[in-house]
Amino acid sequence: MQTRRTAGDPKGKSRTADASKRLPRTQKGWLTRERLITAAAAVINAEGYQASTVENIARKADVPIGLYYRHFKDKTDIAFAVLEKAAEDFRGKLLSLAAQRSLMGREMAMHELLYDTLRDNFRVVSSYFSARKEDGKLVAFFQDQTAQFMEDFHVFLVGLNVVPPIMRRDFEVLGRALIGFSENTLHRNFAGLDAGVAVTTQNRSMMVRIMSELRYRALTSEDPAAGYTPMWTMRLRRGKRAAFAARVLDRAFNIPMKAESSVVQPSPQRTDARATLAQIEKGTLDGLNIHGSAALKLSDIEAESGITRGAIYYHFKNKDALVRKVLVDWLSPLEYDLSDANDNADAAPYDRLHAAVKIFVEAFCNAPGALRAVHELEPVDATVAAAYRRCRSVFARRLAKIILDCGEGPEPAPEALGFVVHGMIAMIERLARDRFIIPDTALQDALPGAEAMIAALAAILHRMAWCADPPGARGLPAPVHEADAAKPL
Repeated sequence: MQTRRTAGDPKGKSRTADASKRLPRTQKGWLTRERLITAAAAVINAEGYQASTVENIARKADVPIGLYYRHFKDKTDIAFAVLEKAAEDFRGKLLSLAAQRSLMGREMAMHELLYDTLRDNFRVVSSYFSARKEDGKLVAFFQDQTAQFMEDFHVFLVGLNVVPPIMRRDFEVLGRALIGFSENTLHRNFAGLDAGVAVTTQNRSMMVRIMSELRYRALTSEDPAAGYTPMWTMRLRRGKRAAFAARVLDRAFNIPMKAESSVVQPSPQRTDARATLAQIEKGTLDGLNIHGSAALKLSDIEAESGITRGAIYYHFKNKDALVRKVLVDWLSPLEYDLSDANDNADAAPYDRLHAAVKIFVEAFCNAPGALRAVHELEPVDATVAAAYRRCRSVFARRLAKIILDCGEGPEPAPEALGFVVHGMIAMIERLARDRFIIPDTALQDALPGAEAMIAALAAILHRMAWCADPPGARGLPAPVHEADAAKPL
């Protein structure tokens, strides 16, 4: 069996070697282990990864805490086992899709499976978004699974004899973007993070169909083959601007923009006190970039800002209040920058997408800890969640306006339009995390900088939105065509 070392294993022991010491030697032991894994899945999916505890898991399994530690080292260890089981079940079912003889058929079947998997495990999957570099086992798991899923995806495309063939090295960015699109869109919907701005989870058919159609377009730049009636049919506009844009936008994005709770704003009067406050806040943002929110300590803020703990407590009640204010203040100008008030309606379609994506990607490229902290706090802090939801909402409205301005075809349903653009943002968000927060080596090689990511993402959005490539090379493989496009789905 192949082994690998992880960032969370300073002694250099392999995961396999570490796990083998704890594997049961009796049938009773295996039954206890399975009971613990089942209990962990239930507890984490009920309480969330961060809030769940070893004690609660042992209590749920009706297992003494000492016996728990005979099977698992800590909470990360059992979360890894839960994820492994869910991934094993999913990949086992995915292998049955080898019989699919069309790309769209596979996309539909795969999204049905993914819907079930993430619906049942969305809070376990959220452990990825709160994982730190120190959580090497979890980070390595998600990176390994993504790499394996990429391989499966590419092998399927090769088996279809698509024209022109996609080389594996050219598939890295597009493949990862599409995986992130599906996983993060579903994850956010099931976790309730897009409540009020995306579709309800009960609308399973629409979610599965639109995700499948947009991924198909991103790969092929064409509508699904005969025998399937698509829901998303926008094409690049050839005539005048569509008249229905404002009406559909108002119906799709009619959401409250007021924060759910306010942030305490220190208001020092003296110039030196205001300078101290600015240093504290900058040091906090720098600390978030290094440690993330959960692991950040006041001593870290002292070190980064050069300000004593007493001065920090003079302005803020505690670390949580400070982090909350820093994040909300950081998100406020980003919300304005992302709004459609800054969109150049006279620019080419690709250039408008590029400008919007550039703002979002560069913000998190320059301050990756902010996105990491937002993901950690979004499920548990109403103020941070409200501020980030506003940012995503104005970004979504801007993308929707570009799509409608530059597209033509039947008027999309507001619910479908909202789901499409929030899925696009989920894809951008996930790729930014994989590249800038806990970087994956293969993705770093494929995207050496922010500009390469921005160009590729804008090109993918162009394909998804209008079934067309932008002029010129944009860092993506050429659209493929199935050898037998008339095959039934």
